[in-house]
Amino acid sequence: MKARLGDADYYILSMKARELVKSVVSPTEMGIGDWTDLTIDERCQRDLNYNRVKNQIAPYFANDDTRFFGAVIVTADNFGEEVSFEPLSDIAKRGLPRLYTSAASAIGFLTFHGGEVLIPLDGQHRLKAIEFAISGKDERGRDIAAIPTPCTELANEDITVILVPYNLPAGEADIHESQPLRQAHNHRAAPSDRR
Repeated sequence: MKARLGDADYYILSMKARELVKSVVSPTEMGIGDWTDLTIDERCQRDLNYNRVKNQIAPYFANDDTRFFGAVIVTADNFGEEVSFEPLSDIAKRGLPRLYTSAASAIGFLTFHGGEVLIPLDGQHRLKAIEFAISGKDERGRDIAAIPTPCTELANEDITVILVPYNLPAGEADIHESQPLRQAHNHRAAPSDRR
């Protein structure tokens, strides 16, 4: 579904967990910028707490069939012209009841070219926990004691994703040099008291 808030178009979609974790690269894995220039709040948004992921979140995902969590928010490093949104209104030119006509322009199919790199704006701990729960392994490839059997069925479950296409500020060469979108999303977020 395509939506708009403020001056940003964004998309609400679902992806299979396996596809999502393969497509997402955390800012730390990308080697974005010099951390010495960032505030403590900015660093906290980027640092993964691997102990929390492997001891609390991943076991919940792997061992609890009632698992559920909110949408993950991502941006795309190379969201370009090859990515297209085809609304249902273009597919069903006629024959839609009037009530459905306006909604049909927002609902449709988002097609990627296959080389997109998704970067988490919110939910990087959940994303890493999905990866750990599916594999049963931590960031160093070691078995996670709290996950006796990898949760391979999670790989085929649907995860809600909010995709905010990234538009570079004037004068910046690529997303590696910029943090404004992440800061815009997180600047009003209440700090977490869980560590």
